[in-house]
Amino acid sequence: MRTIDAATLAVLDAGAYAERDMILFDFPSGYYGFWTGEGVFNWNSFTFVGSGSVLTVVQIEERDDLGSVPLEIRLRALPEAGLTDDVLATIEVEQYHQRPVSIYKAYFHPLTAALLSVNPRYRGYVDQIEHEEGADGSYVLVGRIESRSLDHSRTGYRLRSDADQQLIAPGDTGLRYAGLAGKQQIWWGTHPPKKINS
Repeated sequence: MRTIDAATLAVLDAGAYAERDMILFDFPSGYYGFWTGEGVFNWNSFTFVGSGSVLTVVQIEERDDLGSVPLEIRLRALPEAGLTDDVLATIEVEQYHQRPVSIYKAYFHPLTAALLSVNPRYRGYVDQIEHEEGADGSYVLVGRIESRSLDHSRTGYRLRSDADQQLIAPGDTGLRYAGLAGKQQIWWGTHPPKKINS
């Protein structure tokens, strides 16, 4: 469950606030941060680059089950903000597949522009990154993102066995008969069943 601090809730209830989207990629070479605000924004030791229309996040779908919610994000090259097509192209050469990505919503005070809070909206993994070049020479990166709900369908490597349990908690004998449980023949009554000769 997401919680929003009281100061932010008061501003939201009043209906007067400014909000910006933020996205953070966690790649092997480091972090790439972008936001829908102007200029460079620093938060939580991360740097986010933006110029209003640099980042477009398609509406995030809400679901009540554990299924994965795919998402598309678009990053547009903005040379005036220092975000050239060459800079964006460096993302494509990263080992980006299945790397973490987080999307946040930042709330600002409408008069002072002070940061009120940053709240997570979506966490997932990068599936694909493609680029589009417009007729006007514009350059856009299109990211296909899978939500972390994908983890619910992944198979773990742990086994329900005595040997595996000893790796977790040496001396725990709770699973010592787990390997025999599915092979044991249980007789009901006082006498074993008679063998039928075929």
